[in-house]
Amino acid sequence: LLHFSVLEPYCFFRDSGVRAFSDEVWSGAGSAHSVAKELMQSSPDVSNFFLEGKSETGRRVMHFSTLGTLHNLVLASFLRLKEKELKPGDRIKWLDVIKSIEDDGQLPNREFLNLYSDIHYLYKPSVEEMLQLLKSDQVDPSSTRLLLSPLEWITFVRLAIKERTAALCVLVNTITHWLDRKSTRK
Repeated sequence: LLHFSVLEPYCFFRDSGVRAFSDEVWSGAGSAHSVAKELMQSSPDVSNFFLEGKSETGRRVMHFSTLGTLHNLVLASFLRLKEKELKPGDRIKWLDVIKSIEDDGQLPNREFLNLYSDIHYLYKPSVEEMLQLLKSDQVDPSSTRLLLSPLEWITFVRLAIKERTAALCVLVNTITHWLDRKSTRK
């Protein structure tokens, strides 16, 4: 049986800040049976907001962190229930996720879960689909999420970096050409 955990990638790459995984979280997760599950359920440390007199910001961060954890747990449950039915490349709407775990139309915290209603997921897309997503102007990155294994996620990050590097090279060449033209006019 597969186990699913939903993690937000930015938590891995931020070297500081209240939303990054702390050393304590890393060390606690590292000694747990399911590292990803422990990371998924961790909340950011917001005590500094309260110490700095920004209690409203601290409460908002705690609230959105809790909503994120609720979302992740519902999605992980859905994936576990549907793992045999899902095929690579399947598109999953958040409302379909909710419907699949709802019992007789009753789901605690439904009003909070509805906050994610514009999100859809692409389950284990192929490399071609990933490249198409990177190049597409039609895809809204704020509403499209990829459901990938760790190896697939690394592949996607590598492709994204490669695509961005190629775009940057074009920009550098364009600026260099423009600067050369500007300097020859003088």
